[in-house]
Amino acid sequence: WKDVGEISVGLQKTNYRKRVLDPDAPAIKTTDDPLLLNATAAFYASPSLAFYAGYTQGLEESPVAPGVAVNRDDAPPAIRTRQIDGGVRWSITPNIRLVAGVFDVTKPFYSLDAARVFRQLGDVRHRGAEFSLSGQLAPGLTAIAGTALIDAKLSGDAVDTGLVGRKPLASFGRLSTAVLDYRPTFAPAVSVDLVVESTSDRIASTDGKLVIPARAIASVGGRYRFHIGKAPATLRLQLANIGNKFGWANGSSGVYLYNFPRRLTATLTADFG
Repeated sequence: WKDVGEISVGLQKTNYRKRVLDPDAPAIKTTDDPLLLNATAAFYASPSLAFYAGYTQGLEESPVAPGVAVNRDDAPPAIRTRQIDGGVRWSITPNIRLVAGVFDVTKPFYSLDAARVFRQLGDVRHRGAEFSLSGQLAPGLTAIAGTALIDAKLSGDAVDTGLVGRKPLASFGRLSTAVLDYRPTFAPAVSVDLVVESTSDRIASTDGKLVIPARAIASVGGRYRFHIGKAPATLRLQLANIGNKFGWANGSSGVYLYNFPRRLTATLTADFG
């Protein structure tokens, strides 16, 4: 409806098949055939201000049981999800846009239990808010910044019996990212950029008592655009993790990784097509 709003309703029929092959064991198969609903609506309060809301049912790839699990390589059923969200989109200026919203996502939660069996430990609910600002702040200067505030909670028999804590493994309360890119008008072939990523404490054990401390990592880089013959090419240089900040990270499967130390990379790409 021009200058007033819009609405969309859809149904999706999905046929899901998954097969995990192991040379030393029979193939593991899972199937699912859900009918998924989605609906969105938006109301235009003014040419620069809009309110939106949505409801979505989804199907996610389920993780395979990791090698450290007793039932390694086991393939759980596909994960059915439900998401409700809403918020506001505001064009502060023709070149700068702000989006602020809230969300509520629910889905089954799979992880290792105390006996190292990978299985569904209950349901996980993510509620929170997210904010993003993007646009051209000045001639040649573009910014993209976003923050997600997340309250993740587990529920189910595993929580009620004390097998796992209320907070799911690998969950965090805040994730922020900011990118600045400057391409001077007097030298359009050159650009420089700054990337900052910050995360709050991350849950590192199933009982929620062990946490990975918060950290922030900054990287700087630049691009030079030129031609090799008639082919457009780009030389990219980046100094990542400027402060050489060390930190652990983990996933819902319980595997621990660490971020890369300070490093300089150079990449040359060209399109000869």
